Amino acid sequence: MRFRVFLCVGALTVLGAAGCIRDAAHIPLEDAVETALSEQPPAVVAYVRGRPVTASQMRPPLLEAAGATVFRELVLEAAVADRLAARDLVLTPDDLEAERALLAAELSGDEAEAQRLLEALRRRRGLGDDRFARLLRRSAGLRKLVAGQVAVTDA
Repeated sequence: MRFRVFLCVGALTVLGAAGCIRDAAHIPLEDAVETALSEQPPAVVAYVRGRPVTASQMRPPLLEAAGATVFRELVLEAAVADRLAARDLVLTPDDLEAERALLAAELSGDEAEAQRLLEALRRRRGLGDDRFARLLRRSAGLRKLVAGQVAVTDA
């Protein structure tokens, strides 16, 4: 897992994504997202004690709680996609499945245990289907970008 964290942090530096985040820091994230979402009509997403809770009520606390995390993920995602395109590299479904299998194998050698641990990890980190798929795509993209340049050894 240490290698993954290093690879992600290194990618932010190599791909210039850290600069993108710093450059965009002067734009209030809430304003940017609010503008993008304001065109949608208010939608009821849940009921609490019989009272509707709308997406517009949830938006500010969600942005505060996870907006910066999601923004960083999107910046890295865009940087990886740009670098892949610049090198004419394409991620295949096999690349994504290999990344998922590698993650599971890092958790446990037993397939059933690996699945259980992967689900627990996803729950703990709030990785639903969309964010998990994006994580696999970013990781597979980063792996493809450094293939042949990085040698991982047991040491």
